[in-house]
Amino acid sequence: MNLRACSLAALLAASSFVRAAEPPHTPGTNAIAPISTNAIAPISTNAPAVTETNTSPVNGTNPVAVTVKKLPRDTSTVEAFHGMQLRKGFRLQLAASHPQIKVPVAMAFDANGRLYVVEQGADADPGTVKLLEDLDGDGSFEKFTTFASGLTKPTAIACYSGGVFVASGSKIVFLMDTNNDGVADLQREIYGGFQTTTANSDPGGGINNFTWGLDNRIHAATAGVGGSIECLAITSADTLQLSGYDFAFDPKSLAIGIESDGINRGLSFDNAGRRFTCAATRPASMTVCDPIRSTRNAAFIWPQISAELPVGANAAFRLASGLHVYRGGALPATMVNDVFIADPVLGTITRFHLREDGYAPSLERPPVEATSPFMFSGDASFRPIQVISAPDGTLYVADLAREKFDQYADTGRIWRISPTGLKQAMPPKLAAFKTPDLVTSLASPNGWVRDTAARLLFERHDTNCIPLLSKQLAKSHEPLARLHSLYTLAGLEALKPDDISNALADEDDRVREQAVRLANAFIQNGNIPNGLWSQLAVHANNRSPRVRFELAFTAGAVKRPNAALLLANIARNSGNDRAVLFAIQSASAGRAADVFLELVGDRRLAATPVGWQFLGDLAELAGFEKRTSMDALLTAIERAQPNPENSMLLARRLGDGLTTGGSTFAGTSPKGTWKAFGSVAMNHALNANNIELRAESIHFLGIAGYSDLEITDWLLAFVVANEPPAVQSAAIEALSHSENPAITSAFVQRWPSLPAPSRRDIIIRMLARYDRTMALMTAIEERRIPADALNTTQISFLRSHPDVNIAARAIRLYGRSDTAGLAAQYEPALQLKGSAFRGRELFNARCANCHQFRGEGGTFAPELDGRTSRERERLLQDIVEPDRNIAPEYQVSVVQKRNSELVVGLLSKSGPDVLVVRQPGSQIFIPRTQAQDTLPQNWSLMPASAAAGLSLSDMADLLAFLTSGR
Repeated sequence: MNLRACSLAALLAASSFVRAAEPPHTPGTNAIAPISTNAIAPISTNAPAVTETNTSPVNGTNPVAVTVKKLPRDTSTVEAFHGMQLRKGFRLQLAASHPQIKVPVAMAFDANGRLYVVEQGADADPGTVKLLEDLDGDGSFEKFTTFASGLTKPTAIACYSGGVFVASGSKIVFLMDTNNDGVADLQREIYGGFQTTTANSDPGGGINNFTWGLDNRIHAATAGVGGSIECLAITSADTLQLSGYDFAFDPKSLAIGIESDGINRGLSFDNAGRRFTCAATRPASMTVCDPIRSTRNAAFIWPQISAELPVGANAAFRLASGLHVYRGGALPATMVNDVFIADPVLGTITRFHLREDGYAPSLERPPVEATSPFMFSGDASFRPIQVISAPDGTLYVADLAREKFDQYADTGRIWRISPTGLKQAMPPKLAAFKTPDLVTSLASPNGWVRDTAARLLFERHDTNCIPLLSKQLAKSHEPLARLHSLYTLAGLEALKPDDISNALADEDDRVREQAVRLANAFIQNGNIPNGLWSQLAVHANNRSPRVRFELAFTAGAVKRPNAALLLANIARNSGNDRAVLFAIQSASAGRAADVFLELVGDRRLAATPVGWQFLGDLAELAGFEKRTSMDALLTAIERAQPNPENSMLLARRLGDGLTTGGSTFAGTSPKGTWKAFGSVAMNHALNANNIELRAESIHFLGIAGYSDLEITDWLLAFVVANEPPAVQSAAIEALSHSENPAITSAFVQRWPSLPAPSRRDIIIRMLARYDRTMALMTAIEERRIPADALNTTQISFLRSHPDVNIAARAIRLYGRSDTAGLAAQYEPALQLKGSAFRGRELFNARCANCHQFRGEGGTFAPELDGRTSRERERLLQDIVEPDRNIAPEYQVSVVQKRNSELVVGLLSKSGPDVLVVRQPGSQIFIPRTQAQDTLPQNWSLMPASAAAGLSLSDMADLLAFLTSGR
């Protein structure tokens, strides 16, 4: 998934580096490696190049520095600023404002303490990058320079190597000022292929929040931007398919890779290196597992690689557009690792504490802000879109300063938040620091200083700092200095086993966690040094779930006989932490049976609901892999689980794995142990008082491998009206695995006498196979099953069925789609003033099962946030004509398996060995060896009857709710 590495240094001409924007470093520590003058990448003729002879912006204004008089600032009360309200104990300053600042959407401080601000133009107008300087250290800016102009809808910026990376339209470019006049005279295109579909009325959309990470990469959120991303520097580089993901790139090698999610509008890291994001309807989430690691085991689907962190009932959000984790420097020490979330629609900045609670933390409002945000305003023009930390540890806020969020205005402000009584000082100029001073700076209590020092050390690649870093890792009294030293050594490719050993013995959880992760660098073809393996193994019972999480992944990469035992020991100490148990399942590829055998008799693990679910999942993985005798596994279950219900459930889960892999117990249990389980299952199915045990037993019988002659009539005896619904459902599912045509006749014959749930089950099972679908169509044509027994989604499936005969019959029965033209019938609703209150009730009743709005509802279908009042017509169209505008990621596919079974749903981030099909409430994975064909469809899974029964006033109410707050 990663692009092959290509050097940024190779893109830039050596002659261009006359003077860098950040002062030159000491001799021998250049930020850029020696460059070949013939390795300059061509500048695209489609974008205005910034060169020494072409520095005039597109709009014709002169790119000269402007020095303005002192801006008004407040020293005591915040009311002087348009009704601003700020938490007591803090001071608000107007650091910059219109006309010098217009539409600020992204900010970044360089190593000299200067602030780069990205500004967007209106509609198709180009954007700019402004360079702001605080000349007297009072926190406000007096000097404004147009650093670059003519940029296509710029949205993000990051400082690196004397220049800046800027997200500009479909590209990421690198801009640099080589003659130190404050104006970029060099531009190079780095990446291209980003799909830019976000309207200018939504300044929070697009690639955003370029953020330096602990891993020496620049991380970005995409807010839905996808595309096939190319490294424009090297034409032979692989493309990166970005749809549905965020991304990060190495600014030195330019290798780029995906990160979790792809809907985020804000991104930040805490002091432990944890990645936090916000999206329109998810104010805060934490990345649990990156997408690359989540696919290590093709047979295991991560339920969720990002964990949403609930914000509580007292926190209101309309559009979470900026998230920042404060990491120290000037604010009170109790605020370190606090999360600040900006909402430009409500005009608020809300603060949360991170409270450690297992692998993923939880959020809680500080008591002093329990009923009001950290910062808000009575002025409707306050539109905070980004919050960042400054070199002095204060906070700076980018404010769009417009009356209506979704209407363009070329106004803007930059605010500064500092503690009352903070002594003003000039910001540190780290670019002038010598290498030893940068190493020492890694111990700073200021997160910006630590990050910038680490970045400069990474840029300079001065090998003289390696002994200093190793010493600091081993002996510093500051945990964060040790943590940054560890990763700086990794970035310099100078990490040694002794460094990992020191970090593994560290008293701080954060250092140990990252040491376990970085130990992967010493695994070669599954082999790891004995001493390092021994040191890792002792952390199976580490008190930190994050250390155990990382250890699971590291153990999964090691080929040692006792790796399965180590994974089992981690599980024993993590019985209630889902994330760690997910990591163990992911790491158990090829050895799931060995881990299961270690744990199947563990009573403490099985006693918790989370642990018991984990055992069942592990059994299913073991069945799918078929690397261990099924006789051995069934015998272990029988001996370890005296409870018949538990024993049957684990055996059934083992059989589910076999079935998914295309096998049954009959072909994989040569000793016939499965038959003993089958006899017990038959007895339970007939005589047990526990309905769940009866259902599990019937499920087992359906997948065990009995012949049709042995089992069909016996199972049909449970498909009768007087059996409990769970038993009927289990029997229908068990029968569906059979090829026996008599089952189809029995389903049709018994359908009228069965309760509604069983009728629905039969329809679903009959639609999953060609022969049974033909029989279902015949039954409907002959009116033995009513035509309205099928829902609109099932009818859409039949209309476009892979079998042309079935499709033709469906069209004769149901006609073609009847939603075309419905939008025109509902157009009068656009002129009505609806009630958002009543619209909420309609949303909950009709939409919330699949769609999410403002954090409420399901996650299967597209989120509905972000719609403005100007988009009501398109929203109406999407509701009443769902097949008309289908986004690529929501295109329905029919997967035809080799056994003729059909699976319908949305293909989701499938790997090389498995297809993942999303359905409402579930995910199905299909080994590619069993997938015969994948057929894209032109219809939506959203029911065509979604608008059925809605009056014009109802539609107006629903539209009012879905566009409220804009």
